[in-house]
Amino acid sequence: MNTPQPQLESTETQLIRRVCSGDSEAFEELVRPYERMVYLTAISILRNQADAEEVAQESVLKAFSKLSTFRGECKFSTWLVQITYNEARMRLRKDRRHLYDSLDDQQQAPRLLAERLCRLAANTFRIARRGRNASSITGCD
Repeated sequence: MNTPQPQLESTETQLIRRVCSGDSEAFEELVRPYERMVYLTAISILRNQADAEEVAQESVLKAFSKLSTFRGECKFSTWLVQITYNEARMRLRKDRRHLYDSLDDQQQAPRLLAERLCRLAANTFRIARRGRNASSITGCD
């Protein structure tokens, strides 16, 4: 059982060398077995199909452009999944950045809500009082 893994690693090493020497078609062969794993990593973090597809594509492109920096200290698949994980986390941070844009608006929100609730309570009280007045005029209690 341990025999196929070294062959796979040597095949990956050969593919990486081919890509680094200019054979871009070898990259497709290198990445193809991990496409599903890359997508599943992205979707597990982002929980959005469109964003996960984009992040998966960005991750593969980044892996292609940075393949020459791959040191081989881990498996290629581990390196590729880590790139995907980092890209997905960066996407989440970028998407959440707008939540912190205006602290003034967020600080004013409780005050505005309290004012609306006071107006609603006052209107409700007025309507209830009118209802009591109307019922005492008609003799209904």
